[in-house]
This record gives sequence, structure tokens and C-alpha cells, in this order.
Amino acid sequence: MRLLYITANFPSGPSETFLSAEVMELVEQGHEIVIIPRNVVAGKVNAYSNTLSSHTIEAPLMSLRIILANIYMCARHPLRVFVTLISLLNSMRLSIIIKNLAVFPKGLWVAKLCDQIAIDHIHAHWAGTTSTMAMVASKVSGVPWSFTAHRWDIVENNLLQRKVRTATFARFISISGLNMAKGYIDGSLHDNMFVLHMGVHIPKSIPEFIKMYSTDRQFTILCPANLYPVKGHKYLLEAIRILHNDQYKVMLLVAGKGFLLSELNGVVAQLRLQDSVEFLGQLPHESVIDMYESNMVDCTILPSIDLGAGEHEGIPVALIEAMGYGIPVISTSTGGIPELLSDGAGILVPHKDPVALADAIKSLLNDARLGKQLSYAGYKRVIDEFSIEPIVRKLVDCIGK
Repeated sequence: MRLLYITANFPSGPSETFLSAEVMELVEQGHEIVIIPRNVVAGKVNAYSNTLSSHTIEAPLMSLRIILANIYMCARHPLRVFVTLISLLNSMRLSIIIKNLAVFPKGLWVAKLCDQIAIDHIHAHWAGTTSTMAMVASKVSGVPWSFTAHRWDIVENNLLQRKVRTATFARFISISGLNMAKGYIDGSLHDNMFVLHMGVHIPKSIPEFIKMYSTDRQFTILCPANLYPVKGHKYLLEAIRILHNDQYKVMLLVAGKGFLLSELNGVVAQLRLQDSVEFLGQLPHESVIDMYESNMVDCTILPSIDLGAGEHEGIPVALIEAMGYGIPVISTSTGGIPELLSDGAGILVPHKDPVALADAIKSLLNDARLGKQLSYAGYKRVIDEFSIEPIVRKLVDCIGK
């Protein structure tokens, strides 16, 4: 099957690393993949980026070739183009109309591309403007389309009902996301909507669940999360201060970048944690995996918070990956995280609660058996529900129907 994938930036930039496993597995399973990023940003996601560059066609939102493609498609399919354009004006919010009109020309260019290279199916990640591009390309070219909705893009409600109605299916990465979306969608369309998680590659070697924490260094915590408010870093920093006050010595490594770096450095200085917290910046994906494989991490923590209005985590791939390597994980009862960590697959604490975070870390430090139990339960959860190979086969089955 020749599948066209529309992304926000992938495989450029750091924000969509979680797509790597899915796209690479599609390639591994023998499908021809063409990736169209809506926008191209500086930098590459990870080691897969060089491999995927040969599958990627980059173009700005507007250029001479976009204009020429629009002229061609308007001449060839004038009624389709007109009807599709009018459909984008049905949003009740001017901001959504403007966003959709901004990507409309590139959607027509994608429609022309579908004709040129004989695309069988278009799939977009995100229910926002990327899926607008896919819907435009599908309506004008006649190629079927589908989309994966994640979190904020559901709440944005960018023509969500129209997209579900015109797509062959709408995939949601979590039950909480699906339930949220149903509030915007007519019940007659619910059969077109289902949950299929994002998957990860499982290590070929089974983690050594019986190993003890390393005794030649401090207990090391990794927080793999970009420095944005929804990630809740400051509550984890406060938890580390509580641990130190109670004579527990731990090392926190924060992998990610974002506009909160200066503020969080200020919190570290205020709490006098300079010797116990290190900001690693945006690490290549493979570097994080190397840390897991080389036993450099004793626990992975995402202290995510719910900011309201649907701004919370879905099911974080960062946690799934850690669990796949037998790393005990701690996170908060927000968004789709309880779906991942229920039944003892990880430790759940209330959000914005540094005392609860500190107590959860203490429980690992004080009880080696708990760490082993979490390692095994987390690994089994990932094997059973988040292994990339069966997830991609299910996705392909849905596309092929």
C-alpha cells in the first residue's frame, strides 16, 4: 500500500518523536510511505530522520509550486475545489477559519501529488490543520483519508464532526480522548471512532527485573519532558527538595527543552538543588534509549498536570518507552495516564502534589521489591497493549477496509 502521512513537522524538529516507531514499522512491514509535514522546522527528530528523509516531501505553506498546483487543480476540478473551500467556512470561530484557509493551498497541492504518485490512502496525525489538509486533499483527489487525534486537537474542535463524517475512520490514542471527542460528535458517527494506542518498539532482550538499583551512584530519576507548563516540572523539583530535607539523596535528570528553562533554573537555585538537578536539553531519542539500556536510570517520572480546557496528557510515549525497558514509572492521575498505569503498572499520584510525588519516590527507595513489581507489571502492560508491531497491523487493517 502507498500511504501518505501528513504530520505537523515530523521528521523535522523535536516535537513528534513519538511518530518514529509507527512510521518506521509501516516501512518495515513493506508499505510505501510518503511523509508530508505541514511545516518544516530546524533539526531532525532522531536517528531515523536520515532514513525517513527519502520518504519525505517538504514544501512551505505557500510557494510558486503550491500556486501552480492550485491553478492546475482549480482548472481540473473546479466544483470540487469550490465545495471543499466552502466547507472550511462552516466553523463558528474565525480563528479556526483562518487556520484552515492558511493550509488550504497546500491541501490542494497534496491532492495533485496524490494523483501524480498514485497514493492509496491519506492519514493525518492531529485533528487540527494537518487533518484539514488531508480532508481537502481527499475531497479533491478522491483518495480516502483518516486521522489520528491526540489531545489538545480534540478540544480545539476544528470541524471535528465534519472530519469524522468524511474520514474512513477516526483513531484516538486514549479512551479519555475518545470520550472527550464524543461530546462534539453526533452519536450516529460513533462507530467510525475507535481507540488505538501509539506504540513503541519493545527491546529484543527481556529487562533484568531482578537487578537491584545501582549502588555506585545516587538513585537517578529521569524526567523526559519538554519544559512547558502542562509537564509540571516545578512540582517534581519541590518533591526533590522534600526528599533532601528527609535525608534521601537522589539525582534528577531532565531531558527536554522549552520556554520554562530560565524559570525552572530559578526554582532549582531557590530550592538549593544545583547539585541534584541537571537539565540535559533536548536529547536525541536514541540517547534516552541508551540511558535505559545502560542502566543509568532507576525511575522515570512525568509530573504532568491538568491545565483545564482539555490541556493535559494523552498517554505519554515517554512513559511507555521507559516501561518497555523495565524502568519503574511514576506519574499523575491526569488525562490518559491512568489508562497506562492502572492495576499496578506504575505509581499514580494526584497532580500538583509534591508531597505525594516525594512519598512515591520514597516507596521505591525503601522497598526494592516494589521496584521489581513495577518493572514487571509495566513491561507486561507495554508488551500486551503498546507493542508497535500489532498496533501498526491493526492500523493497516483499518486503512484497508
